[in-house]
Amino acid sequence: MKLAKSSQDFKKSKEAKVWLKLEALLAEIENRDLTESLRTELNGIINSLNDHFPSEKEQVKAAQKSYHYLLKQLEKEMNLVAKNHHRTRWLALGMTVFGIPIGIALSSSLQNMSFIGIGLPIGLAVGIAVGSNLDQQAAKENRQLNIDL
Repeated sequence: MKLAKSSQDFKKSKEAKVWLKLEALLAEIENRDLTESLRTELNGIINSLNDHFPSEKEQVKAAQKSYHYLLKQLEKEMNLVAKNHHRTRWLALGMTVFGIPIGIALSSSLQNMSFIGIGLPIGLAVGIAVGSNLDQQAAKENRQLNIDL
């Protein structure tokens, strides 16, 4: 199934970008072997997007929701992720899980609370390292979609 509209049909560039991202995702998963339930769900999403919406804004909003929903479903059912997916997720986790406790431990051991912020960049670096490693592993196993978030 194909989308009835293309990204060039939209007047505003922001709306065209959202539609272009959805087109790129659909083109990427077209080359993959999807499960039957996922293929049925994908056809339903495309049919709903091809329906006529009262305004372009509502159609683009639906396209954006569909894009994020498809990415979640691909990750959940087939373990497929976008480029830098793990790095983006682990960047925040590294700062909160590693950075804040390291900063608190360092500031309490030195008995100077001004060192509490030192842990955040350390956690950021740890998170980026772990996430990049997971992204490289996904690329080696051909579980990475050729799209950027």
